[in-house]
Amino acid sequence: MSAQPMSPLALNVMVRTRARLWSVAWPDRRADCSNVIETAVKCLDATLRGFVEVELTDDRRIGQLNRDFRGKAKPTNVLAFENPLQPLGAIVLAFETIAAEAESQGKNFRAHTTHLLVHGLLHLAGYDHILREQRRIMEKLEIQILRTMGIANPYITQALPRVQGTL
Repeated sequence: MSAQPMSPLALNVMVRTRARLWSVAWPDRRADCSNVIETAVKCLDATLRGFVEVELTDDRRIGQLNRDFRGKAKPTNVLAFENPLQPLGAIVLAFETIAAEAESQGKNFRAHTTHLLVHGLLHLAGYDHILREQRRIMEKLEIQILRTMGIANPYITQALPRVQGTL
């Protein structure tokens, strides 16, 4: 699969689907992911130039990456990897973890995935959330960017009520 042509932002986005579940749940994922990245860059009012690869994968693959690169032997929702050979890098999203989080938090799957895509891009743009002030800045940016896409504040969750007798 070839990457999409360079945009006026000089940002090249390639979306790779490595788990079939994504194809079923999100038929327009390639165009949507590219649009999310480009919209986020415009909102940042930044001159981000380079290449972003979005890898849509599963818990098994992201669990391996999380173990190999972060020393955590478990899946996570999103990982971002800077590319030392060219600007920006890769954002890896895990279907099962994201779907489970969306369901448990009462969120729309695509909205939650969009949030995590924006989160990953912010990491590639140099933002982090290790310190409280960094987290405040990053969350504020995420909220602002998502608002332009019609997505509500992701930090206000509405967990679904548990039905008695279910796990």
